[in-house]
Amino acid sequence: MIQNLSSVGIIPARGGSKGLLGKNLRTLAGRPLIHWTIEAAISSKYLDRVIVTTEDVEIANSSKQAGADVPFIRPATLAADESSAMDVIVHALSVLDKTYDLLVLLQPTSPLRGAQDIDACMEMYIRTEALACVSVARVKHPIEWCYGMHQASGVLQPVHAQNATSPVRRQDGTSIFSLNGAIYVMGTEQFLARRNFLTENTVGFEMPQERSIDIDTHTDLLFSEFLLSQKNAKSY
Repeated sequence: MIQNLSSVGIIPARGGSKGLLGKNLRTLAGRPLIHWTIEAAISSKYLDRVIVTTEDVEIANSSKQAGADVPFIRPATLAADESSAMDVIVHALSVLDKTYDLLVLLQPTSPLRGAQDIDACMEMYIRTEALACVSVARVKHPIEWCYGMHQASGVLQPVHAQNATSPVRRQDGTSIFSLNGAIYVMGTEQFLARRNFLTENTVGFEMPQERSIDIDTHTDLLFSEFLLSQKNAKSY
């Protein structure tokens, strides 16, 4: 619990994946990918329960071996490519035998996120009294360096007014952040009412780039393997 509020960590993991087949069970540093997220969640000092929602029996069995609770098998209708992640979470909350004050969504494709990140994100949610707190990573280049590109002609179109003629120096630019998909925290009742973690009062919890990798391709998997092999380096 945190501040006398009960919390549940939900890890959604389906068997199908077009980008990287069977990615949730792909081996990363000797263990199935999903095990990294389960371990981080179980190691959190605030999460009262860690569940995996999946339609895949193999993922379910592997998740149980890693210590997660798999209290149900998700309906196949909620495991298609077009299935909404929000619908998956609503379903999970509706079939649990207990209600929780806080919901923490943890994507299994963020293996480098640690328990310390989960706990710090939850603490920020409590401290700021925001409607939600989501993890973000700083984008390498400032917004003044960003352009759209016309699909037919290839002509660059400035996103920011200041880069219409010449971009500013990177160190003088405006920092921007992107969702890294690792952690989403929100009050359960608020989530069920809105079905969205992005609200008019959502705060961002910044994570370093080296823990913000989102596994979508084989290259992402290889890069994560490299980072894990270097985990004792000063920068990790």
